[in-house]
Amino acid sequence: MRYDEAVERGEIRHALRFTVRRTQRAYISPATHFASSYTDRPSADGLRLRLRADFDLTPFPKPCRSSCKR
Repeated sequence: MRYDEAVERGEIRHALRFTVRRTQRAYISPATHFASSYTDRPSADGLRLRLRADFDLTPFPKPCRSSCKR
């Protein structure tokens, strides 16, 4: 995410990548491989997430709230 996307344009039109400590020994397209030996974890590489419609954004600064499309 770049400053101009979030603040100037107020819109992010692509997926964001983030890292978690442990993932499941699985992957979901568009990922092409897994990177874990754990079989009991709920998240797999390539998993796409989004905020629930009732997620409270009020604690976040206004530029962050206005750029969040649900």
